[in-house]
Amino acid sequence: MPMAERMPKVGLLFLAGDSWWEAGICDAKSGQFAGFIQKVEQDVASITGTLARECQIVSSGLLHSTEQAIKEARRFNDEQVDAIICCPIIWTNDPPVVAFLQNARKVPFLLFAYNPYPDFPPAFKIEEWLRASGPVSVQQSSNILKRFGWDFDVCFGNEVEEELLAEIRAFVRAASVKRGLMGTRIGVLPSSCRVVISTWVDEFFLLEKFGIELQFIPVEAYAALVRQVQVFRAGVVERRIDGSVLGFRVGRLCHHPVPIPFFHADA
Repeated sequence: MPMAERMPKVGLLFLAGDSWWEAGICDAKSGQFAGFIQKVEQDVASITGTLARECQIVSSGLLHSTEQAIKEARRFNDEQVDAIICCPIIWTNDPPVVAFLQNARKVPFLLFAYNPYPDFPPAFKIEEWLRASGPVSVQQSSNILKRFGWDFDVCFGNEVEEELLAEIRAFVRAASVKRGLMGTRIGVLPSSCRVVISTWVDEFFLLEKFGIELQFIPVEAYAALVRQVQVFRAGVVERRIDGSVLGFRVGRLCHHPVPIPFFHADA
């Protein structure tokens, strides 16, 4: 499918602390925590449904163990997701985060600090606070991401806030562009110009971060190519800039080297 028609594919990772299951909170049938985990699951479903309208979603559902995190990392790899949005939806433990990062392919990564409440209440019951404890793990997980050398961004809010959705859209678009650059070869002219050192670039950085390969073109090779052009005829060259079509009319040049702007227009 052409890149223009392909919807970005995003891995959506939801984590919660295994400690809450061990403490009996998530399995509570009575008392203040009865129905708690069902509300968290509803939050997961609501976020997933909203984001699924923006892009292809590969959702983990709610995970809380290291084994689940490893399995999901490998599934994201198999699905070749363009980006990962990680939402530790309630306070989570570190081992699943570490296990996921050890097994997942590095792609653009967004930490989602989820807040289920539209307004800050004057007081929290413990179960209400726990439902909104995800931002604690976002701060906690950011240290792990840095130690494992993952680049990441952070967003805060919930799925009904347009400002948050706009941030996520921008992140997903950028990730999709990055994915589209993989395997791109860019010709650089002139080759290794020592007169203008500020034009130098780090080839390995572009290859590692974006999958872009530079091919340096010597001036002599370019000159030889230009000398092969005997007659240059051009009509109207259409260039699309910011969605607009501009016409450039080029005159006839005979038996002369082709000026660089005309040659680029023809290319």
